Amino acid sequence: MFSGLHIYWAAGGRWGSDAALPEINGKRAFTPPLMATLFVAIALLAAALVVLGRLGTWGHFLPQWIFFWGVWTLAIIFMLRAVGDFRFLGFFKRIHNTKFAYWDTVLFSPLCFLMAVALFFLAHS
Repeated sequence: MFSGLHIYWAAGGRWGSDAALPEINGKRAFTPPLMATLFVAIALLAAALVVLGRLGTWGHFLPQWIFFWGVWTLAIIFMLRAVGDFRFLGFFKRIHNTKFAYWDTVLFSPLCFLMAVALFFLAHS
């Protein structure tokens, strides 16, 4: 789902994009290039495949350590995203008065935190 959303944005879709990036004085802090958006889409798809591999639903032909360490890596990445950069995003951001900051507080950071916790549990299973 998240991978598909990034593909949609890379293809020129606008829905949700106004709240998807940090802002400074009402303007985007940066505009990601097309290749970066596609890279994120591929990375999110790969993350889903790592989780499915750890759950044993696919990837039986691959060494299981890939899924074990992959899930640990994902858990750390999502926890770091939830904590944030101490400026624009995460629980400890300093900029709070933008549309992105609102959605980061109520949805993006909590979702990343919950995903990290779920991935830590999956890594231990």
